[in-house]
Amino acid sequence: MDTFEIITILVVDDEERICSKIKNGLERLSDNYNIFTANSGMEALTQIENEMFDIMITDIRMPGMDGIELLKKAKDLNDDLQTIILTGHGDLNNAIEALRLGATNYIKKPVSFEVLHYTIEKAYEKLQLIRQLRDSEEQFRSSFYIAATGMIIVQPNGKISQVNHYFAQLVGYKREELLQFNVRELIHGDDTSDFMDNLEELILGNEDQFQLEMRFRRQDESIIWTNVSCSTLREDQVPVFLIIQVLDITHRKNMEDKLRYFSIHDSLTGLYNRTFFEAEVARLERGRHNQIGVIIADLDKLKTVNDSYGHSAGDEYIRTAGEILRASFRADDAVCRVGGDEYAVLLPGAPREVAQRSIDRVNELLEQQPLRISETPDPIYMQISFGIAIWEGKGSLQDAIKLADKRMYDNKFSRKAHLDSKTGGKGSAPDEKDKASSP
Repeated sequence: MDTFEIITILVVDDEERICSKIKNGLERLSDNYNIFTANSGMEALTQIENEMFDIMITDIRMPGMDGIELLKKAKDLNDDLQTIILTGHGDLNNAIEALRLGATNYIKKPVSFEVLHYTIEKAYEKLQLIRQLRDSEEQFRSSFYIAATGMIIVQPNGKISQVNHYFAQLVGYKREELLQFNVRELIHGDDTSDFMDNLEELILGNEDQFQLEMRFRRQDESIIWTNVSCSTLREDQVPVFLIIQVLDITHRKNMEDKLRYFSIHDSLTGLYNRTFFEAEVARLERGRHNQIGVIIADLDKLKTVNDSYGHSAGDEYIRTAGEILRASFRADDAVCRVGGDEYAVLLPGAPREVAQRSIDRVNELLEQQPLRISETPDPIYMQISFGIAIWEGKGSLQDAIKLADKRMYDNKFSRKAHLDSKTGGKGSAPDEKDKASSP
């Protein structure tokens, strides 16, 4: 970027103090920024009508007109405007939607000014490229080959005419090799249909451009996720070439997958967590299942293991219980860890006999004890208490969960009473065998 080139930026947030904080933070990092502020979507649109902004930075959540609606309307006024979305953790899906609608990037709050500064520079590089492509064919050719994003020129039938070095590097081929391909041959099979449908609409003139998140296959058969923007070069309204811009978003997609995974999985056992369990309960209640089996399980003696051998041994005890439970249920059953020593299982379409057979499989695995845990000098006999309830579509599924929970405690206390009668009320030590019984 030219040292003396001024970038005109509009910062939009409904809180004046946040606008001022971002403005001041960016001005400390660069003298190249000419920054305006707006405290609402409507105020932002008024400024966009009267000023040619290069970049807009907007909060995604605002009263009245939110960031996504502002993005749509701002694009109508200034199609070149590069938009950076500021989003909280809970707005990730909205931020992704904004990218689909043409936003350049998103940044999670709290905002790092260094990250924002870097993102602005990259957005401005993209804006410069767009302007260069439009200015002249000569500038287009030059920018095409040196672009910091993948660029492909294809014929309307999909045959590749030109690619730049960045795209060749991205997919692991030489540029000359890629000229032998039809672009659809490089696209992941699951994404080909969606791409070709959009391409057809573009060629027919029903759309001016389209944007997709899709996968390409590299030469080594690995997969990369990309954000693809496609437009046409026409002569007398007839498409001559298609211009495809390809941005590598593999890292972002991997991070999103990890975030999604850890948002619904327990980090210790790898089982589903309480968040997933509650969402699945709501989903199953809305479904058409005639029966849903509910099992509540409680891992006995965890406190004894923790007190006797330490929390590291307790963690291994919890993990082992999770492995036993996961191995004992059907693939479609949702096995969840919903508390420190508490598990819950949802069995769609399962009558009581199916639920009971699963518990029997758990007990069979428990009979193969004792467990050998690395932190413990002595063997440990694991004990799990169970409660079963079957929801048949009447009342609330929560009622069945409460009933299963009550039966689990009944099961736990009846076994404890039975053991106390044999030991004179002393209970069991971690190395004494007491097989789990069915509710």
